[in-house]
Amino acid sequence: MQRASIVLAVLSTPVDHPKIPEWEMILSSGAVCMNLLSCAQSLGYAAQWLTEWYAYNNKILEYLSARKDIDKISGFIYIGHKVEEPNERRRPDPKNVIDYL
Repeated sequence: MQRASIVLAVLSTPVDHPKIPEWEMILSSGAVCMNLLSCAQSLGYAAQWLTEWYAYNNKILEYLSARKDIDKISGFIYIGHKVEEPNERRRPDPKNVIDYL
């Protein structure tokens, strides 16, 4: 198994703010992950957004100077060069997961 040349850790670090709810700050962190992934792929790099077990490990959070019980790792963005095109994974049948109104 190969790992990427670059791994970016994205932290959600909400703060008290009179106009921005905490939930929006958390969502913004996920948006950062998605945008990093999209940008890397659009430039021709292989990229993947993962959390894996260490996203929930207190020692990693401490190493990254995260505030205990406040900051969370939103994901790790792996970026590297493609060795080959990835295989498409199995996906659910859209009829089983989408409801139309």
